[in-house]
Amino acid sequence: MPMPGPGGLWEYAMSLPDRLREQFLAGMGAFAETRQPPHLVGALNPLSPLIQDAAVQAGGLIAPQVNALSQSVSQGSENLGLGPLSIPEVTDEQLAPFLMLGMGGRGGLHRRVKTTGKYAGSPDITSPQQLTAWRKNYKDMFEQGMISPEVYAAKTGPAHWYELGAKGIGYGAMDDVGVADAWTQAAATTSPSTPVKGNAEYAVRAHNQAMAGHPISAGIFPNKMSPELERLYNYGEETSGRKRVSFHGNIMHLLDPLIPQGTTVDVWMMRAGGYGSDVPTDAQYEFMERETRLLADRMQTQLGLPVTEKNVQAAIWSYAKARKEGKTVEQAGYNFADALQDTMAQLSWESAPGQTSSHLQGYHSASLEQKAQFHTDMSNVLTDESGRDLVSSHLGLMQGPGIDVTGAFKGILNPGTQSQAALAGAAQTPIKNEAEKLGWGTWIEKVGKGGKIIRDFRLRSDLPEAERTQYYYNLNTVDAASRELADVSEAVRGILLRQDGVAWHRPFSLSPAGGKAKGAPLYASNLAELDIGRPLNEQETVELYQQLIAEFGETGYDLAPVGSPVGGRILNHPFLGLDNKKEFQPGLKRALKRAKIEPNIDLYWGGFDGNYVENNWSENPNGEIYREVIERSSDQTKRRAYELLSGLGPKVEGVEAKYERELGWSSDRSTHAWRTTPEINQVGQDIPPTWRPSPRKPWETN
Repeated sequence: MPMPGPGGLWEYAMSLPDRLREQFLAGMGAFAETRQPPHLVGALNPLSPLIQDAAVQAGGLIAPQVNALSQSVSQGSENLGLGPLSIPEVTDEQLAPFLMLGMGGRGGLHRRVKTTGKYAGSPDITSPQQLTAWRKNYKDMFEQGMISPEVYAAKTGPAHWYELGAKGIGYGAMDDVGVADAWTQAAATTSPSTPVKGNAEYAVRAHNQAMAGHPISAGIFPNKMSPELERLYNYGEETSGRKRVSFHGNIMHLLDPLIPQGTTVDVWMMRAGGYGSDVPTDAQYEFMERETRLLADRMQTQLGLPVTEKNVQAAIWSYAKARKEGKTVEQAGYNFADALQDTMAQLSWESAPGQTSSHLQGYHSASLEQKAQFHTDMSNVLTDESGRDLVSSHLGLMQGPGIDVTGAFKGILNPGTQSQAALAGAAQTPIKNEAEKLGWGTWIEKVGKGGKIIRDFRLRSDLPEAERTQYYYNLNTVDAASRELADVSEAVRGILLRQDGVAWHRPFSLSPAGGKAKGAPLYASNLAELDIGRPLNEQETVELYQQLIAEFGETGYDLAPVGSPVGGRILNHPFLGLDNKKEFQPGLKRALKRAKIEPNIDLYWGGFDGNYVENNWSENPNGEIYREVIERSSDQTKRRAYELLSGLGPKVEGVEAKYERELGWSSDRSTHAWRTTPEINQVGQDIPPTWRPSPRKPWETN
């Protein structure tokens, strides 16, 4: 029980939720200074409309705690000069004067418009009763959006949208806060009028363009957004605008607690609030922000768990989207970690030296255990402790987790890894403009929701299937900067490991087999995704590969299964000449039916973009074909590639020397391009033995 007098009132105030406590104490301080504030006119009358309104705005946060402390507070009130309270229990109305005296700050009460009685910034709320009803609905939306107290406590649901996204972004940035911050600001800059999936694509595109030293062009409004992104990446100029700053801060706070937070009020929050406009005025933003804070305090008391404004906003945002789009709340809670994963390409590599080289000849006759250990040792050089790729990350690509799988190449299976890196899809409008120039179709205008005019591209109804297929292939491509960074990543790896061939791919527009195709019709779907909930194991990979060779003959050798996070992928490269709908898809289904894999396979069709480059080491002993790929890149990318070769090359040599010494695998040192190539060797002179690859930060060098 609190001590009597002012000390008791103080202890009572300390028991209130944070923001209400600040407001209450501000009111006490104001009264202590003035003793006769105008706000207290009629204050001791609990029936006063002014006091009733203040009590309603307090949200019922005081009463549950007041009743047990009424006698102490009464004594405190008398000691402050107010006189003893005449009721046996203290209510919200009795303490409302102190709350009202604390009005005006970010945590204060809403102002009323004198002429209409409307709460300033509200969706036309004009009475305490309407405000109470609105708050009940707002709270109901939060409870629907958080799914359940158990899900909320586990921090896995939509209410933790920002935290989950921040973890994915931080992981992708190799735990570098500066890189994560730049990517998040790019996402904030390109977020207006853009769904999360497209928002992530724009952020990845801008990021990769900056990393490759290309001009930046990204966002739904590229003419406006691109200069802002250029200033962000090249000069470190931060994003601006209340919604953007709050959005950025809510994500980044988990990675950098010094970054301030605010409530993000976007189109979905405006709709949840019952406004007729999707863009908030300053007053509307203030109303929604205050109400979100108040609900966070109430839910923290109710749940007995930490609840912040961003948790409240994320849950309500997800619920509003789910209700409008006909999705579950879980689906509507798709976050930036999910969206970043959907941009991931796979960089396929093995540690096995190429058959065309004379390097490490003993490898090819070694036991599976020895090959596996060799791959582990090489992986320790090329990846970090979390399995993230050091090669592509040094060039600037955001990362996903690496997947250790069985690699298949030209009928031979060896230990392999699928490194994941984020590549952006190419801008669609220029591709459609080019198709129009070729006479494949035309732009049309149609009326969308709310009478908005939407431009859409329509292919000619009589366009031959070959051109239609090429059109969709063109749409399912990565942008030029992403392609450059992926190509150079694999060229560097090909030189380091003396590979006969290197490859990468990124899937697009996956649709369930048998369902409605989205993004790419079946005749243009040249990728199959086999989803069994985990990567294919060695036995399954061997079985499926054998069945593909049996089904497609010699062509089957080039249809090697590529392990993926959920199973595996089969890529029908255009150079194979297989018709997607008539040959590839039905042949794959027959091979799957014969293969002894998981009984429950979810099959998806889609498109892909990628590249495959070969170097014959007997003809090009310095990896000349791979060198050409590097030399065609921008100066920034080329410099980073040389750093990788100079810095990682000696470490690769160290692994090779171990197996040459212990197992007699002969090493061909003439293939060490980092030793034999002057340009690369010169860069290596500036790299200390302790050097480690790190993500690029152009804003630190410009």
